[in-house]
Amino acid sequence: MLVENLGASTVNLRIYFWIDIAKYSSLKVNSAIIRLVKQAFDEAGISMPDEAREVVFPNGVPVHMISSQQFKETEASNKKPSGESPDSQSNAAEGDLSSESKEINEQAQKSRSPESGQNLLDQ
Repeated sequence: MLVENLGASTVNLRIYFWIDIAKYSSLKVNSAIIRLVKQAFDEAGISMPDEAREVVFPNGVPVHMISSQQFKETEASNKKPSGESPDSQSNAAEGDLSSESKEINEQAQKSRSPESGQNLLDQ
């Protein structure tokens, strides 16, 4: 991780990582890293800076409060079961992080050669 630059009220970081793209999707892993960094910041009490703007809700904003029991049940249902293999890594926000390369290769193995079909341009 490197400090990329300092903004007016931010410290912009750049994170580099290596993954096995045969097993994991780089886009999905990148999304997971951003979400996990944000979650770690929230847990550490590090807030994200707000942009200078004003939002006015003339009729207010309806809020629905849940009980602490409902919150605990939601948190418990979002936890990963222990013993999950590293190759099936996922979380509630991103879902499965594995690459689709295996499925793509299987489809390619089952496909026919384009040379074996009829040439539609010569008709």
